[in-house]
Amino acid sequence: MDLGSGQDQNRLEEFLRADLPIVIGSGAEWRQAEIGAFVRSHHRYPQEKWIYCLPLAASEAVQRIRKALDTSSVYSLPLHIDPFDKDGQMDKVFSHILTHMMAQQPKKRSFFSRKKVHD
Repeated sequence: MDLGSGQDQNRLEEFLRADLPIVIGSGAEWRQAEIGAFVRSHHRYPQEKWIYCLPLAASEAVQRIRKALDTSSVYSLPLHIDPFDKDGQMDKVFSHILTHMMAQQPKKRSFFSRKKVHD
């Protein structure tokens, strides 16, 4: 959900259905309240999986939003001019996000991981 491009009902429904719901906000001081307002206005939806990204945000802004939302799932995104071009810094951020997300997933037992019972 890109807070800078509008929040119509169709976009909200897609966001809520997403396997990886990411809220893109602003790291600018004067716009940081938008993320908090979005979270408060959608409090009735489960938010444990939500990830918040702030393009070009300073570490202080990230810490402030983490504290305000009481979550560690807030990340700064580096400058990436061409989204179709591979970028090492962006890869590092998304690797961290996905590792964090996978660590929060409940462990599933598969058929093959069961212990065999010996006679």
